[in-house]
Formats: sequence, structure tokens, C-alpha cells
Amino acid sequence: MATKATPMTLDGFVVEATDERRPDEQRQNGNEPPAYSMVQEPVPIVMPEPHVEQALISESMPVPQPGDPIKAFPSGPVSQVVQEEPKSSKDHSGSSDASHFDDEKEKHEHKHGHTHEQHLRKKASDIDHEYKHDEVVSTDPVLSRDAKALADFIRLYGMTHPSFSVHLLGTHEEIRTRVVTNSDGKGSHVETYVVTVTDFSFSIDLSDVFDDKDAPVLYTLSDDVPAYRGGMTMAIETGGARPIEQRTLVHRSEQSAQKDANDAGRQLGQPPWLIIPKATTHDEEARVGTTPQLSSRTFEEWLEDYIRSRRVVKEFKFFKEIYTWNLDALEIAILQLIRSTGYDTSVTIKFKVTPDCVHVFSPNRISKIFSSYLLIFLTSIILVFPFLWMWRRWWPGAGGKWEVCGAAFRVKRWELLPGTSPGETEQAAIERLGGEMPWGIGLRRIKAGREGVWVLKG
Repeated sequence: MATKATPMTLDGFVVEATDERRPDEQRQNGNEPPAYSMVQEPVPIVMPEPHVEQALISESMPVPQPGDPIKAFPSGPVSQVVQEEPKSSKDHSGSSDASHFDDEKEKHEHKHGHTHEQHLRKKASDIDHEYKHDEVVSTDPVLSRDAKALADFIRLYGMTHPSFSVHLLGTHEEIRTRVVTNSDGKGSHVETYVVTVTDFSFSIDLSDVFDDKDAPVLYTLSDDVPAYRGGMTMAIETGGARPIEQRTLVHRSEQSAQKDANDAGRQLGQPPWLIIPKATTHDEEARVGTTPQLSSRTFEEWLEDYIRSRRVVKEFKFFKEIYTWNLDALEIAILQLIRSTGYDTSVTIKFKVTPDCVHVFSPNRISKIFSSYLLIFLTSIILVFPFLWMWRRWWPGAGGKWEVCGAAFRVKRWELLPGTSPGETEQAAIERLGGEMPWGIGLRRIKAGREGVWVLKG
């Protein structure tokens, strides 16, 4: 609602706008602007009509009274001050609109639950990648030059719960006959052949065994565990951080032993950061409270090691592991259940984690060949891939692999029972208690796990 313009007294004197046109406009009309002078006598001032925002603000702000000091009143010609008044009003309106926009934006972000972490995840999701070979594969250039982008990408796709399932396949063989024409085209004969018939083939989704509130464990392998640490051969790195060329290589037999131990450890549900080749009988009770990050380097330092490397065809693999379930025992239990129905032919039981890793390759054409089974097959036909493989494997600085860390997802929680302590074995607890068996030791120390099999509670 418009209000009538009234004079305003400011600290004993009043100013008045006599002409809203600028001096340049007055010169164009042939009129010279009046001489600037300091105001000495009170004259009435005509204020512009206030905006709605100004009207609301003026109701809540105290009106200055005659004799009150004025804060930061500009000095200079009166006409200049008056001419700047509409601009000041416009700026105030703009700042009010900007403040209103910021408030609406804050309400919108709060309503939709936008957080800083979600913004990072959205940015990482924009990186080019694809799902193939049960892996998250990317050759995006940013992942080979920006360690922070690589960390965000791995945390987004590597630290989320995978799909966990078991596939059951039942088959049997049948002997059949058919009539075949002789090669000379004269006459025919009967021959027998064997075919494999599929009786059943289905998968059971086990993903609901994960607890959404249970965060995955970020682990790194110990320095003395054979692993790919930037070269094309497994190595160890004891005695502190060293360049790739100075990391101690292990013999081929040790590499094979470590790979076999990894496969066996996964089937037994062992934590992936504690798998040791040719291990004796382990008491799982002693693993409670063990830190999963055993490397002298942090996870971020391994990413930096990959980024700084100048190797041409390099790759960084971040594993996604399931542990605490004895898959061998569970497989036997499922097989016995199938046999109890009278089915006595071939049965195949396979557990599957999808995706099972995040696989990052350096951004070049040769790396794209190694990242695709189809391209490997096509280049093998024309005898190109064998030469690429040998060049990458043996030429100094050509290829490099990093397989030293991952995320472990547990499906069973281990808790200490009264009378035991972290890292203490059953025998050590008995000796500490003077031969007495603490509560829970022996047959009383087992409970039914989520897989339906009685397991040790430690």
C-alpha cells in the first residue's frame, strides 16, 4: 500500500530531492545541474515509495529521532546522496531476494536430506564405469590422476553391500540313439551318444543376511603377505615404504601357495586380512579384536602410490569379500538336504558375490583390451594379445597391479563370552583360570548361526 511522502529529519537537518535526473541527462537537455554544496539549512525531503519488503522491515526497526547520531552517513554533495537512494533501495531488495532464495534452498536441501556425503557420492557416480565379469570396471582418466576422486569412487561402489546368492544346478546324463547317414551316401547306421539333461537350475538370494546398520570392514594386507604391490609379480614390503622396484619379490611357489590359501580361506569364512598359507589349526576365538588394517600404509597412501606410478598398463583392484560363514559346511548341508529328497545324480552348488570387486584401469587403448574379455579374444585371434601380454609382463615399467586392500562384509557377529578376553585362545583361558573351564568353552560355546549350522561363538 502506497504511503504519502513525508519529510525526514536526520540529525538536525533535512535534505530534499529536487531532480531525480542525473547531471548527464540534464546537460543533454541544455540545463546545467545546480552547484553542489553542503546542506546548511533544513529543507524537506521526498522519499520514494517503499517496497513491500521495506515496509515490513521499517515496522520492526526503530525510527531515528532528532538529535540521535547517525551511523556511517555519507559525506559529499546532497544531490549525489539523493540520487543514490533509489539504487540503494534496489540493492536492498536484491539482497532480500537473495536471502529469501538461500532460505528456500536450505529448506529444500533439508527436506530432501542432501548432505555433503551424498554430494560426493553423486559426483563419484558421474564417473564412467560399467558392470562386466561380475566387476565394476572403469578406465576413466580422472581415476588415474586424482586420488580423492579414486577414493570417492571406491567408497561408493566398493563399500556398498553386494548381491550374495547361491546357485543350485542338478543334472543327469542320458544315452540316446540316432540314425546317421554313411559318409559315402549309401545307407545309414545307428549310433549312440550321451547328453546332459538339466533337472533344475535356480538361485537363492541371500542378500538379506546383511545388516544394513553393520558397516563393512576396510582392510589392508600385512606387509609380509605376498600380494601385488605395483608390479606384475607378488611381493612383500617389510622395513618401511619402498619404491616399487625395491619391493621384495616372492618365488612362484609362494605365490601359488598364497592364492590357494585365499581360495580356501574364503570358503572357510576367514577374515581376508588374516589368511596365511600353510596355516596350522587356527582358533577363530583368537581373531576377535584384531585390527583389519595391517599394512604400514593407509588405504589413502596405497591410492597415492597407484596415482604416482608412471606404469603404462596399470590396474587397481579393490575386493569385496564375504566372511564369517563356513561356505564349505553350508554347501554340505545343502547337498544333504537335496539328497534327502531321493535325488542322487550330479549337483553343483556355487556361491556368488556380485560385484566381487572394483577394478580400475589406466586410461589407454591397451588397458581397455586387458579390461575386456571380448577384446582379449579378438586380439588373440590375430595374434596380437600374446605379444601385449609378454610386453606388459616382462618389460620394465610396462605393467603394474595393486591388490592390497578391500572391503569385508560379515554375516555373523562374534562376541566374547564371560571368562574370555580378546585374542585369548580356549587353551590359554583354561590355563589362566588354573584348569577350570570358563563358561561357554567346549560344547557350551557353540550357537546356531544365521546359516542354520552350529558354529563356534567366540
